[in-house]
Amino acid sequence: MVLLLLLLLLLVFLDSRPSLAQRFYLEQVGLRGGVSDNQFNEDFEQFEAFIKWGLPWRWQWPSGVHLDTRLDATAGILTGGHETGLVGSVGPSLALNIASGDILLLAGTGITLLSEDRFGREDFGGPIQFTSYAGLSVLLGRNSVAGYRYQHMSNAGIYDPNPGLNMHMFELAYHF
Repeated sequence: MVLLLLLLLLLVFLDSRPSLAQRFYLEQVGLRGGVSDNQFNEDFEQFEAFIKWGLPWRWQWPSGVHLDTRLDATAGILTGGHETGLVGSVGPSLALNIASGDILLLAGTGITLLSEDRFGREDFGGPIQFTSYAGLSVLLGRNSVAGYRYQHMSNAGIYDPNPGLNMHMFELAYHF
């Protein structure tokens, strides 16, 4: 996951095509919230604001279906076990646009930082985590987007313990 992020950032800076600023653009801003899938003794909730930037790489098929690259960033709170901590993440994602861009299949990964790594009886091992997700977004008119994603956060074994956390997340966004 970290290697994918580093490779994507390296490609952005080594791209020899002119005017990178014209191809790196603000795509969406929004709010997201969700709950854990009850794999723990504690119930978790997460609420965050997010921003998505479009990146310059795109693959398009003759049918009109296209695969876009993005850079996503989030900032929010994670609650569980009567504890609350800050959570933030940044990382690359892919959006497969189908049905004339009205429906997006999404997948992404990123580095996640936690201000607290213990929530009640649950110990995530340390502040550095990695979040991966898959989801679906639907364009609701010209600028509104609603979506769902299933995400997994864990420390990828860099700390012991490594319990991981699975979340069902729902989002509303403004699409530029």
